[in-house]
Amino acid sequence: MKEETSQQNLPRQELNPERELPKPSLMEKIVEFFRRHATKKNIIAVIVILAVIAVAIGLRMTIFKPAPKQIYQVAIMVRDQVNKDKAEDLRTSLKRGDALVVQNENHKFSKTESVSYLILKMKLNEEQAAKLTMADEKELTKKEIKAEIEKMREERSQRATEFNQEISEEELEREEEEIRQRRISIRPRLYFIDLNQKKFEGFEANDLLEGQPFTEKVYNWRIVDKK
Repeated sequence: MKEETSQQNLPRQELNPERELPKPSLMEKIVEFFRRHATKKNIIAVIVILAVIAVAIGLRMTIFKPAPKQIYQVAIMVRDQVNKDKAEDLRTSLKRGDALVVQNENHKFSKTESVSYLILKMKLNEEQAAKLTMADEKELTKKEIKAEIEKMREERSQRATEFNQEISEEELEREEEEIRQRRISIRPRLYFIDLNQKKFEGFEANDLLEGQPFTEKVYNWRIVDKK
C-alpha cells in the first residue's frame, strides 16, 4: 500500500516519460532523412554538385570580378565641329557631347582647354574609359575586300613592272590580310554624353568663360549614351 502511494506521488514526467520527450528539430529531421535514404550514388551526386558550386564561386571571384575603377577627367566637346563635305563631316567631325580626351584625375588642363571644353570627373573602369574615345567603325564587306585586293594587286604589279622589281607571294598575302582586317571609320566617336539631359540642365558653352560648372561632382557610366 505504501509502495502504491509513493508511485502516485511521483511527478507526472516520471510517470509518463514518453509523452514529455522533446520533439526533434528541423535540422535533426533533415540529417535523419539523409541518413536513412543516402546511398553511395546519392553521396557522389551531392559531392559533384558541391564541387560545381565551389568552382562557380571561384570563377565569380576571379574571372567575373568587377573591373577596378578610378577617377578620370574627361574633356567634352561643347560645340559641333563642322565640315562642308557632309560625308567627311560625319566621318571626322566631333560633335557636342563627344569626349575629346580622357586624362587621369591629377591632370592639369590649360586655361584655353578649360574655357573650350567641359571637363567632368568620371569614375570608370579601364574599358569604359577607352570606349569614350572609341571611333564608330565597321568591317569591310566581302565585296569591298575583293575590290580592294584586286586594286592592290594591280597597283603592285604596275609598280613592279615600272621599277623592274619582283613581288613575293608572301608579301602580297600579307597585304591581303591587312585589307581583310581593315575597318572603315563611320564617325569619330561611338559613345557620347548627352548634355541636354537633366543633370546638365541650363548649361551653355559660354558658361565655361566663368569657370567649370561641375567640378564638385563625380559621374559614372550612366551619363553615357551610344550613338
